[in-house]
Amino acid sequence: MFFSIVIPSFNSNYIERTIQSVIQQNYSGWELIIVDNNSSNNIYELVKKYKKYPIKLINIKNKGIIAKSRNLGILESKFKWICFLDSDDFWVQDKLFEVKEFIEVNDLKKGILYHSVANSNKKNSKGKLIKNLSKKIPQPYFDSLLINGNYLAQSSVIVDKQTLHSVNMYDENVKKFSWEDYDLWLRLSKSNNDFYHINKTLGYIWTEEEEGRISNQKQSFINSLNFLHYYKSDLKKITQNNYGYSQVYKDILNYYFNTKNFLKFFVQFKKIKKKNLKMYIKFVLIFFYRFQKS
Repeated sequence: MFFSIVIPSFNSNYIERTIQSVIQQNYSGWELIIVDNNSSNNIYELVKKYKKYPIKLINIKNKGIIAKSRNLGILESKFKWICFLDSDDFWVQDKLFEVKEFIEVNDLKKGILYHSVANSNKKNSKGKLIKNLSKKIPQPYFDSLLINGNYLAQSSVIVDKQTLHSVNMYDENVKKFSWEDYDLWLRLSKSNNDFYHINKTLGYIWTEEEEGRISNQKQSFINSLNFLHYYKSDLKKITQNNYGYSQVYKDILNYYFNTKNFLKFFVQFKKIKKKNLKMYIKFVLIFFYRFQKS
């Protein structure tokens, strides 16, 4: 069994640690494809250090659309099982071996696999389990992902190539920038694909907030609005108009509250009372708790 590992890169400060976590795997059936977005951090010189390993470096100008880099990596891959890894994350040494064992024991021919992950930051390179990214997704998968948000850390996911092609891989639409992975999981789940959780911590996710990182509060808010543009009708159907029940609605309210845009917060907040009294009471308690702390 062989794995194709796809890493999109752009001036990453941690790319060497990420590469090291791949070449130090105790299972050797892999190729690594780094799709670099015209970086200026001497990544070509870095990759030359590892010329004895099956590493391919591809240059791209993706215009800020990371989905283009991921898709190019998939198209350039040789093997059936595609592993995704971000350039600031890293794996434990037996990640690929554990995944191989899981596939063999369960006799899997296709599907989406993912494992538990822990956080990593400047203070602690190997921190605590990230609980919301380390849970088994309840069935039906599409409903669970739509209502509760993204369960899957990008760097924990393994998908067979045929399944990825069946939904045309990542959507390169600019409105899905930085949540293209979540959108992919939703489309895969909607197509009745199976998700398999490996209940072991096999990787670490960089969680440090830094200027220029995609994962920030404002971007998350923009993502929430774009998400509703594509999935509002599905959400409306599943929640029976009780939008306050969904994670994306909570994220929007949290953004308004945290940025002190209280007028918009209360306008949105009032809608919950009409649709979901239980959620309304919960938000009242949260609001007063935060107000007292501030």
